[in-house]
Amino acid sequence: MGEQASAEQLYCALLYLLSRQARQPETDLADVIGDHLRRLSSHGETQHLTVLRNSCSRLLMHWEHGRPGNSSSSLPAGLGPQLH
Repeated sequence: MGEQASAEQLYCALLYLLSRQARQPETDLADVIGDHLRRLSSHGETQHLTVLRNSCSRLLMHWEHGRPGNSSSSLPAGLGPQLH
């Protein structure tokens, strides 16, 4: 995504990345997903979209908690970051 990616572009890319991660989990892809969640939760266009902003923030907390090396993940199987 470019520096000036719109919230809509970030959201669409996030959904695509999550679907790819669910099909074939990859650690590198998990990092990109975390970045998209972080950027979307603080994007200026989501200032008044409280549900989207809060959802992304909460997902990011769980996403980072489920990183390899952590004890557990509260995301559904196949959606959290995983090693091959």
